Amino acid sequence: MENCRLNVLLFDIFTDNSIITDDVKRGNAILSNDSIIIIDPDTFYISSLPKLDIAIENKKELLVLFRSICVSGIRKIKNRETVIQKIILDLADIDIDCKTNITNEIYKKLKYVKRPIDYLIK
Repeated sequence: MENCRLNVLLFDIFTDNSIITDDVKRGNAILSNDSIIIIDPDTFYISSLPKLDIAIENKKELLVLFRSICVSGIRKIKNRETVIQKIILDLADIDIDCKTNITNEIYKKLKYVKRPIDYLIK
């Protein structure tokens, strides 16, 4: 979970600096054992929106990144379309407001399984 916290902190830094993230997906990130590196921030931009609105937009993008990572990790699984629907409709269906902690919400859904894939194929 530590890596997720680091990402949340990064997205909080973006919000604090009025930066709206955009196009955050698996293809624009490098995953390692202990970090996620965003490699293509070319569509990020500075916004004059209130910080609460920026926070909501950035939390939505963090959720998009999570969904994208999950979907990219199930290429060779049986019933792939069913699992993708479960990712979208169940695992990543989170109501977002300015106080939502994306990683905590995902953790609540995954805490009873050893691996995320176990949740998705049950």
